Amino acid sequence: MFKHLCVAAIIWISQASAYSQASRQIDDSTSFILKDTRFGRISAEKIGSYPNPNSPSGTFGIIDNLSFTEITDTIPAKLNVNFGAEFIMESKANIYVPLTVVWKFPSVMTNNNGKNFHQISFPAGYYTNQLWYQSYGLDYNYEVKPGIWQLEIYHKNKLLYSRQFYLLMEI
Repeated sequence: MFKHLCVAAIIWISQASAYSQASRQIDDSTSFILKDTRFGRISAEKIGSYPNPNSPSGTFGIIDNLSFTEITDTIPAKLNVNFGAEFIMESKANIYVPLTVVWKFPSVMTNNNGKNFHQISFPAGYYTNQLWYQSYGLDYNYEVKPGIWQLEIYHKNKLLYSRQFYLLMEI
């Protein structure tokens, strides 16, 4: 079983279905198409973490046993909820593609140390023709922000992917 990493509660992983897509030329001979295959609520087991001062929680988390529990863009804004998308970059060649992942929050997030976050951005990279994930987990009260959350993925400063998640308070 693969072990997986998450930022703050942002999670990325590798594993397996077509919805949104963007095409990108790497060089004169190599191109890829980025597709999301699923998106929505996710169940995952957090098995560890290590420090990351650039995330709201101050950590990268390590997760395992990720599965989609509901395919949706509407997510309950409450503790212990995880959401995100599954991706594949299809290409004739198997190549490593450097990416930048951005999560934009609907309002300022102030962590327990008083540090403010409007978004979080981090480098990531994946190989073409393999499944991988990006997700966010609401692990702390300050992360529970109802509104529109935006997941964006860039390659060389070009936006390849954008998905909105609508986090709603339950009544």
